Amino acid sequence: MTAALALLLAFQLAGEALRVALHLPVPGPVIGMALLLVYLILRPEGPSTELRNTAGGLLQNLSLLFVPAGTGVMLHVGRLADEAWPIAIALVASTVLGLLAAGLTLIFGIMGVVNLAHGSFYMLGAYLAYSLSGHFGSLALAIVGGALLSVVFGLALEWLLFRHFYHRDHLDQVLLTFGLIYIFEELRSILWGDDVHGVPIPKVLDWSIPLTDTLSYPVYRLFISGVCIALAVALYLLISKTRLGMKIRAGAFNRDM
Repeated sequence: MTAALALLLAFQLAGEALRVALHLPVPGPVIGMALLLVYLILRPEGPSTELRNTAGGLLQNLSLLFVPAGTGVMLHVGRLADEAWPIAIALVASTVLGLLAAGLTLIFGIMGVVNLAHGSFYMLGAYLAYSLSGHFGSLALAIVGGALLSVVFGLALEWLLFRHFYHRDHLDQVLLTFGLIYIFEELRSILWGDDVHGVPIPKVLDWSIPLTDTLSYPVYRLFISGVCIALAVALYLLISKTRLGMKIRAGAFNRDM
C-alpha cells in the first residue's frame, strides 16, 4: 500500500510542478491524475494488484471524505481505455460549455450580477446567425452578424433593465433574469418555431474522421472546439497578462477602484 500511495503522491506532485513551471490554469492534481492515467494505459500489464487493493481501500475508508481522482483511475483504467473515444468526444464537446461558463463567471465576478439568462443570449446569437446565413449565404458573415446583433440587444437590455438592478439584492436579479429566460424562449418559439435548424457547413469542414468501423466524428465539431480552446487561451492571456486584464481583476476585488 505504501508504494501505491507514494506513486499517487508522486504523480500529484509532478502535476503541481508542471502547473507552476508552465503557469497552467489547471489544478496540479488534475494534471497529475491525467499523467497517471496515461502511465497506466501505456503500461503493458496495467495496474498492479497492490494498486487495485490500495484504490479499493481508499474508496472503502474515505467514502465520506474527498477521494482523489487517482482512486478511480487505478481501479478502472481498463474501462477508461475501452471508453477512450466517448470520453474524448465528451471532452471536445465540453469546450463549448466551458466558453459559455467563462462569460457567466466574468459577468458575476466583475459586475456582481447574477444573469441566469446568460445562455439565452447565446441562443439568440445562434438563431440570428441561422437567419442571416439564409440571406447572405455565408457562414462567416452570419456568425459575425449574429454576434454583433446579440451585443446590440444586450446593450439595449442593459440600459432598459440590468442597470437598475446593479445595487439590488441578488434575489431580485435572479427573478429578473429567470423571467427573461421564459420571454426569450417564447420569442424563439414564435419567431423560429420549435423545429431543429442548422446552417450549411463549409465544404472544407464538411467531412468526418473515422474512429472505428462504425463510428466517425465530424471535423466541423473539432473545428468549433478548437476555436473555443483558442478563445479560452486568449481570454486567459488577456486576463492574466495585459493591463486591461489587471484592471478587470482589480475591479472584481474592488469595484469602486
